[in-house]
Amino acid sequence: MLELSDEEVAALESGERLPSLLETCKLSLVYNRSFESLYGAIRKTAKQELFEQMPSLPSETSNKASSFNRDNSFKRLHGQLIGDLTGNDGRS
Repeated sequence: MLELSDEEVAALESGERLPSLLETCKLSLVYNRSFESLYGAIRKTAKQELFEQMPSLPSETSNKASSFNRDNSFKRLHGQLIGDLTGNDGRS
């Protein structure tokens, strides 16, 4: 139903390959499972990678409104990632 080769199916089943977004949607329909239950592992990986990249982001030195929004977005994201990855809400 996913129009995959036997090798691609084997890679999915063994965890060597993650399903695409479209494949995940199709799998959720085939197995009558929520989409979220199928993409949870991918979302966790994305959160971990973003968290690890946060310290290497360049500092914004401009006083433009876009810099303010950028900084606030990154602060919010950082706090959310800390809470999600550690079970802590990131507050002292």
